[in-house]
Amino acid sequence: MTGTDEAIDWGATTLPWCSYSVDDGPRRVGVGLGVHVLDVGAALPDLADRVADGTLDALLAASVEERTELRSRLLDVTASGDERHRVPQTDVALHLPWTVRDYVDFYASEHHASNLGRLFRPDSEPLTPNWKHLPIGYHGRAGTVVVSGTDVVRPSGQRRTPDGEVTFGPSTRLEASSWTSRSAIPPDGPSACSEMPFRNVGSPLTRISIFTRLPSR
Repeated sequence: MTGTDEAIDWGATTLPWCSYSVDDGPRRVGVGLGVHVLDVGAALPDLADRVADGTLDALLAASVEERTELRSRLLDVTASGDERHRVPQTDVALHLPWTVRDYVDFYASEHHASNLGRLFRPDSEPLTPNWKHLPIGYHGRAGTVVVSGTDVVRPSGQRRTPDGEVTFGPSTRLEASSWTSRSAIPPDGPSACSEMPFRNVGSPLTRISIFTRLPSR
């Protein structure tokens, strides 16, 4: 889900996940249902312990089969017409839905890479020879991933004026770009030495997220 002052009608089958609170109360795990948020722990009491911390961490670590079954059960709840355990979207505050342990940015758009290549290497080929053969990714700082509506501090650093003077201060420009991401945990849980099978990336709970990237210039 995304933070907004106006309710978004998610329908009955999209079921976007979120972490939310109401009136400064404890964080809870929910899914978007129409213009409401369904409290997952209340609607499915056997999951209450797994979502007690108000995050998706435990559910993301579940097996693909468990996640598939969970989505089916939620669809059954929405189809039942039971309107209990629902909160209007406009009454909730959203939080990061899971613990962001790592963040890798893949340089995956050929058009974007070509445009930057023309800017950075105007006298050379825009794409480096390995671009179409080797996935290019780089680590970002996981602590900079924040929920919609969070105030962003303009970073400071050194820059050179047109006269050649080196100065220090807030960045004068920020690039805003929209990105898509997938969030997933290896089947055996997070580990510095574990691999992520590609088939797990498309599992029912590892939804696509939309976020805005703000690199300074």
